[in-house]
Amino acid sequence: MTEISTPAPVASHITPRPFPWVRILLISFAWFLGVAIELTPAGLLTAMATELNVSVASIGSLTTLFALGNALLVLPLTSLVIRFSRRLTLVIVMAVMVLTTAGVAVTASIEVAKVSRFLGGAAYALICSLFPAVIIRVAGKEHAAKALTIAFTA
Repeated sequence: MTEISTPAPVASHITPRPFPWVRILLISFAWFLGVAIELTPAGLLTAMATELNVSVASIGSLTTLFALGNALLVLPLTSLVIRFSRRLTLVIVMAVMVLTTAGVAVTASIEVAKVSRFLGGAAYALICSLFPAVIIRVAGKEHAAKALTIAFTA
C-alpha cells in the first residue's frame, strides 16, 4: 500500500496593512461638514430671513432647493463623473460645495442664495455617491466595513 502524503501547510507571513486612521478621519470630517451644510439653514431660517429681508417661507425654499438639486441631478451627474478619477472628482465637488456655501453666506440676494443652494445640493449628491468608493479604496477591502462605519457615523 502506498502512502499519500499531503504537503505541510505553509505559514503565511503576510501582515495586513494597518488601518488608515488619519485618512479615514479626514474623510469622515468632510462627510460631517457636508451633512452640516445640508442641515444648517433649517436652524437659521428666522435669522436668515431677517438678514435678507424676506419671509421665513421664502428662506425655507433654500432647504427645498438643496433637496431638489440633490434629487434631480444625482443620477445624471453620477453617470457623467464615474468616468473620471473618483478622488479628483471628489476634490472638485468638495470645492463646489465650499463655493456654493460661501455664496449663500455672503450674498444679500435671495435669488443668488437659491441658486447656490440648488448647486450645493447637486454637489452633495455627488459626494454621497462617490464617498463609499473612495473610502473603500483608501481603507482597502480588508478594512472596508470598519472604514465605512466610521466615516458615516460622523
